[in-house]
Amino acid sequence: MINYLYEVNRLADHPQWYNALTQNCTTTIRGHAQQVGAGGRLDWRLLVNGHLDELLYERSQIDTSLPFAVLRARSNITSKARAADDSADFSTLIRENLPGSHDSAH
Repeated sequence: MINYLYEVNRLADHPQWYNALTQNCTTTIRGHAQQVGAGGRLDWRLLVNGHLDELLYERSQIDTSLPFAVLRARSNITSKARAADDSADFSTLIRENLPGSHDSAH
């Protein structure tokens, strides 16, 4: 997705405001995904914060081997992020044992 990387670099050089409803991080990524035929149809959950995981689950774009409520609970990294604080391994630590990860223990 070269156009996505181009946009990231453009924004680094020339930041811009976005509309939290119609042009936010989720809708912008969807727009880039549509350019390669992967955006899917528009859904209200793309526009409302906190519901994208439901849409991705429904479309089988994330792990569906668990009931959604269980997946969401097991995927909550809040306590791991607090414990990892400013660790150099922060990214690795928050991903340990997540559903769908290589070292996951369902």
